Amino acid sequence: GFEVDVFAVSADAPGLSCCVYLRRSAWSKRTGADDERIALFENGTGIYTTAHGDLDGLARAAAHDGRFAILSLDKPGVGTTSEGLTTVDRGAFDRHTLGDLVTCTSRALEAVFERPHVAPRARVFAHGHSEGAQVWVRALASARSGDASWPRRLSASVLSGLPLEAVVTGAERQLGVFLPFEIEAFRKALASHDEDYL
Repeated sequence: GFEVDVFAVSADAPGLSCCVYLRRSAWSKRTGADDERIALFENGTGIYTTAHGDLDGLARAAAHDGRFAILSLDKPGVGTTSEGLTTVDRGAFDRHTLGDLVTCTSRALEAVFERPHVAPRARVFAHGHSEGAQVWVRALASARSGDASWPRRLSASVLSGLPLEAVVTGAERQLGVFLPFEIEAFRKALASHDEDYL
């Protein structure tokens, strides 16, 4: 198994944070050397934990390669018990926004370079899927316009399932498929700018 370094970073909203998991590479564990390649995986919409390493195919390939440390984050309010069961604090989860995920991602990347087993020259390889692609694009844009140091360490980004439509259009389409009984309430909330509902 992987040696997992678990820590938390704060989100934008007061009282919210994201749990971060950094799985050391098999290579660094075997050789005792610091990790030199960090693979960040931002997955799509949903309530799940990445604590168990149940990530997508690219993450599995990177882990199997053995030379990548795997970095993943849980959304605010999502966690796991000592028995490995997923927990959800609905109050925290329901309050988080895409902006909180962007902040958590950027803060996790800053924090990862402060971990004792990560080489100062380590490079970042990122994969964002669906909602994770939106988070990654915004985190990168925000960091490049600010004073974050991690963008200088970025070697590659892969985006998949990036919606090329307005968020509201995608949300309405998904509601129509998964929660059709909510579509009229969604449209009314959109028209009246009901932020609590939206």
